[in-house]
Amino acid sequence: MKNFLFILIATFFLFGGKTIFAQKTIDTVVPLSKSVAVRENTSDLTATGIKDSEGWEKYYSSGGGFEIFLPAPPELEKSPIEMPPMGKVDLILYTSTTENMAFMVGVLDFKIPINDPAMLKEMYDKWRDGVKEGLAGGTLTEKDGTFEGKPSREIVYTTDLLRMHGRVFFVKGKMFQLMSVYPRIVEGELSAKEIDRITEKFANSFKLDDPLIENKTNVSGAVLNEGAYQDDFYKFSVDLPKNWILINQDDMKIITEGTQARAKIYSRDTQKMLEKAVGRTTILFSLTKYEAGRAGNSTLLGGAEVDVSPQSNLMLVGKATETNFTRNMGYVITAKSKWIKLGAVDAILIEMEKNLDIIGLVKQKLYLIRRKGSILEFVVTYQNDEDAKVCEDALKTFKFIDQK
Repeated sequence: MKNFLFILIATFFLFGGKTIFAQKTIDTVVPLSKSVAVRENTSDLTATGIKDSEGWEKYYSSGGGFEIFLPAPPELEKSPIEMPPMGKVDLILYTSTTENMAFMVGVLDFKIPINDPAMLKEMYDKWRDGVKEGLAGGTLTEKDGTFEGKPSREIVYTTDLLRMHGRVFFVKGKMFQLMSVYPRIVEGELSAKEIDRITEKFANSFKLDDPLIENKTNVSGAVLNEGAYQDDFYKFSVDLPKNWILINQDDMKIITEGTQARAKIYSRDTQKMLEKAVGRTTILFSLTKYEAGRAGNSTLLGGAEVDVSPQSNLMLVGKATETNFTRNMGYVITAKSKWIKLGAVDAILIEMEKNLDIIGLVKQKLYLIRRKGSILEFVVTYQNDEDAKVCEDALKTFKFIDQK
């Protein structure tokens, strides 16, 4: 039972892969075992001791950041899945079974937030198609919904042997899937209304412990005021592009962790270099120009990295940065380091590009300013030149607030 469910959910997450289930494998689902061995719980999904009137207990995952009620202690299955270009991504499956039903929580940790509705729709469509391919010969109904304000998808898939209720949504850099599965013989023991009640009870008990709320504040010591950013530590202010969306602190933490995780695709020396850079960099702000229906939305990120060579001319820092990006990360420099003015402040500008597997050619402009033992870095990532111009105009308002 467990192995079948794990293969099933893995196929869904792999977006319609070519896995075909043998009929004998599906047959193992019917009937469900009344006695399921529970592995030693080495996961972070732990019992809270809180039970409802039917004996379902609340379980909490600190790593996954969610809680859910389950009818029995869950089994854990974990497997790495190759997800280019990010490398291996852990698929985690928690399974709780009763005498006649199985309830599963699947978590695929991408480590980066995905908010574009078009991208989410494509992922959910492939998830649905994976169900249809993996369990051929059934009928499917589906409907779109929302979870924590984000798009979600629900399906009911029915074959001669079993019925599956599924719900999928993407929050906090993770793709969650809730599934209830039962053999059709259960329909002779429980009414359709009772089955629907149980499946809804399971799915609706899922809660995030820290809901994804759009955060209008930023890092400590910084303030956003009507589109202007002011940093009281580094003593500067700069206007930000109007109507762009501020990425909140939770998502920035996910992005930072994702950067460290994706460093594994590079050489060991490059990994060490990136790990050190992430460790000495503070994210000040990050914005995106959200456009529904397209991938590769432009972003503007501001950060401060500890200046490891304070005696060097900033131009030499720019040249070293060019070398790191070309030699270690596969970028092409399209405009070498040069001095420019951001407002009245001297800055270095580097322009580069890289072809990414998922969204094609991406361009970047990197602005460097030396300040208070750090190098302020403003990175514009874009495919649309108009967006780059908007960011350039905003950055030209840069000024030190402790100087007249």
